[in-house]
Amino acid sequence: MLGFTRLSYAQNPAVKKRVFEFGVTNWLGKFMAGRNWAASTIPLPLCCIILYWMSADPYMPLYRVHESQHCVQDGANLFFLASWVKYGWEMLKNYPLALWLKRKISFTEGGYVDYHLNRFEVEAYRVEFKARDNGLPDWAKVSIS
Repeated sequence: MLGFTRLSYAQNPAVKKRVFEFGVTNWLGKFMAGRNWAASTIPLPLCCIILYWMSADPYMPLYRVHESQHCVQDGANLFFLASWVKYGWEMLKNYPLALWLKRKISFTEGGYVDYHLNRFEVEAYRVEFKARDNGLPDWAKVSIS
C-alpha cells in the first residue's frame, strides 16, 4: 500500500533476533536503487529490519546473505545501539572529514571509500562472495517472479 511489501522468507539460523524483510518500491526505494544501493539493515532492540531497494533483482539471494550477516554482527553486541555506534565509527574513520566538508566525496554519488573499508561491510561481502562461489545456504534461496 505505501510501497512496502513484507517478504516472507526463511531466516538465517545464525541470527539471534527476529528479522523482518521488506521490498521497498516507493519513491525512497527508487531513490536508493538509483544510487546502486541494494538493501539496508536496521538493527532494533527486539528485531532487525532489512529493506530491499531492488526487491525484484535476480541477485536478491546474495543480498539476503549480505544483509543477514549484518544481523549476525548485531547479535554479537549486548545492546542494539552498539551496532549503530560501531558501524558509524567505521564509516567515519575511513571517510576523510576534510573531503566530506569540501564536498569532494559524496556518499550518495558513488563516494564509497568509507563503505568498502568498513570492517562490517568487508565481512558481509566475504560471506556474500563465499555464497556466490560455493552455493547459497538453503535459508537464502528465494524465488523471484
